[in-house]
Amino acid sequence: MNRKIVLVLAIIAGVALALILLLPSGGGDADKPSGVDRTSIEKPSKVVKTRKSAVDYDLAPAKRDAAEERAVRRTTPYYQHVQTVAKRWMRLGNLMAGQGNDEDASKARTVARALRSANRADGTEEARKAALEEESRILEEMTGKYTEGDISRILANITRAHEAAQSGEAPPPTGEAAGLDEASGGIPAPVGTAPGEEASAGAP
Repeated sequence: MNRKIVLVLAIIAGVALALILLLPSGGGDADKPSGVDRTSIEKPSKVVKTRKSAVDYDLAPAKRDAAEERAVRRTTPYYQHVQTVAKRWMRLGNLMAGQGNDEDASKARTVARALRSANRADGTEEARKAALEEESRILEEMTGKYTEGDISRILANITRAHEAAQSGEAPPPTGEAAGLDEASGGIPAPVGTAPGEEASAGAP
């Protein structure tokens, strides 16, 4: 009887010991896939971050240089001249077309386009010089032809700005170029025009 009890107890102890020995092994196997998953997820993330930093580092100096070039270009007399008079030439074209002078209107618009084209970042000094020479020629032609009215006033403002650009100076303030009212851009609003309407129409 005692031998049977001892045998049963020995069997139970052996089973318990076997279970204890097996449990850590199973737990270790369960952890391994988890560890592999973390490694596979983290490594690509680190690679992407490193590449992004390298790209940002390469582009930053180029962006800074481009911004500095734009800032310098905007301080040049030619750039400021174009910003001042290109819209005036387009307005002249509209006024001339409205009077039936389509040929002169085309010339005025061509001058505006030539000035703006030479004013691009890739514009050359030769292109800017050619645009100013064309503007000078058309100004002389039109000033002798249009001696009164809104067109003559716009031409007077453009002439003062053109002379400043030729001398390497910034254009005079709007309106003051021809000694006219600066608020209206050098052109008095037509009778019956609501306040602000002339400016919205594209004052010179």
